[in-house]
Amino acid sequence: TVNQQLKTEKIPDQRHTVRFQLAKLKTSNSNRIVAMPDLVVDILKTRRQEQNEPDSAPVKTEEAVPDLLFTANESRRQGPPRPAGRPIRLEYLMKQFRKITADANLPQIRLHDLRHTAATLYLGNTDDVLTVSRMLGHANIGITLDMYGHVLKRKQQQHAATINAVFSR
Repeated sequence: TVNQQLKTEKIPDQRHTVRFQLAKLKTSNSNRIVAMPDLVVDILKTRRQEQNEPDSAPVKTEEAVPDLLFTANESRRQGPPRPAGRPIRLEYLMKQFRKITADANLPQIRLHDLRHTAATLYLGNTDDVLTVSRMLGHANIGITLDMYGHVLKRKQQQHAATINAVFSR
């Protein structure tokens, strides 16, 4: 269930210091249930079980945000290690993502581009634009059609080819 978002707030007069908090989503349509493949559900369940083991449980600090599945447990070059239970810093996440894509010989893309890739794959394999729009949390189906209409044009060509094949028998 997607029902909150993680927000950061800079703390005045404290350089490079932010406070994390869970906040309401942008719109009521952003609050949604997203179906996931069993493979992903199994990975997430395993992660939660690992996290609940006494050795791995996130440390409760004022920087910790409760109930996060993936949290930082970083050692730093200088200073003490950051406590587990904090949200993962975006810079660290992006660095790891770039490393993974490079190791897999994939083009360098933004992490947010994975959302667009998933939407394009969904729309390329279904005619149910409404369901895809809801999965993405778009306020209305028009937003989805505006962003991903090019995928649907290709599908129209596929449908025309299907009709051609039916009537040319």
